[in-house]
Amino acid sequence: MSIYYDPSVLIALYLPETLSRAARILVEQSGKALRINPLQELELRNGIRQKVHRGEIDEGQAARCLRILDDNVVEGKMQRRQVFWDTTFGRAEEISRRLAQKHNCRAFDLLHVAIAVVSEATDFATFDREQGQIARLAGLSLVEWSESAEEPRC
Repeated sequence: MSIYYDPSVLIALYLPETLSRAARILVEQSGKALRINPLQELELRNGIRQKVHRGEIDEGQAARCLRILDDNVVEGKMQRRQVFWDTTFGRAEEISRRLAQKHNCRAFDLLHVAIAVVSEATDFATFDREQGQIARLAGLSLVEWSESAEEPRC
């Protein structure tokens, strides 16, 4: 099983969120280093900084989260992966052509789904229901989340 983690899940790994426990369990159960591409990393880092802007965390908390992220890369818990952008944009356009007139398809969500498909991920983990629907329609198995149990179901 190869899981693509949407930034909504990645942020929950680094900051307390409703489903943080479920995100941690999923990553731990995989037993593998978490793969991250430049788009995921940008959205993760920006998401942490935006929490400062919204007053949800302070600058010190954000700095600690970003330092832990950097440490995770150095320690091999998180591995950076490249993206073949021409292939990814082509796949995102194909998914958009099929789905955008009937479903809410934000461009960044399409890019994440396209990267997952191109990188041959089998499962897609997201807390965003609309993006999950797009991932499923693009052929990925969706990691199901139970808000009451806080346990992921693959």
